[in-house]
Amino acid sequence: PRIGDVIQKLAPFLKMYGEYVKNFDKAVELITVWSEKSPPFQELIADIQRRKVCANLTLQHHMLEPVQRIPRYELLLKEYVRKLPPESPDREDAEKALEMIFMVAKHSNAAIAEM
Repeated sequence: PRIGDVIQKLAPFLKMYGEYVKNFDKAVELITVWSEKSPPFQELIADIQRRKVCANLTLQHHMLEPVQRIPRYELLLKEYVRKLPPESPDREDAEKALEMIFMVAKHSNAAIAEM
């Protein structure tokens, strides 16, 4: 029945996504370079991507998911807070959690701008 308090506990750890975002282009470039340089590496990546668990998505696509996670949390919480009744016991925690996620998103956006 409550999620605001849970997200508040996790929000400080989400700042690490900023570091991930900062290094994202470099990581994709490394995968591209090594795929071109090393046929065994390219085959390994292709083999992994063919697995059912990968759902026919590329490694780069899977790598993009963490970049998209913070904006999704922010959208979820905005909608959640919007629909919460004013007297809800989770309102205060949810609003604080949204504020914290907003700051994490701001941190991630700064990392993107820094790239």
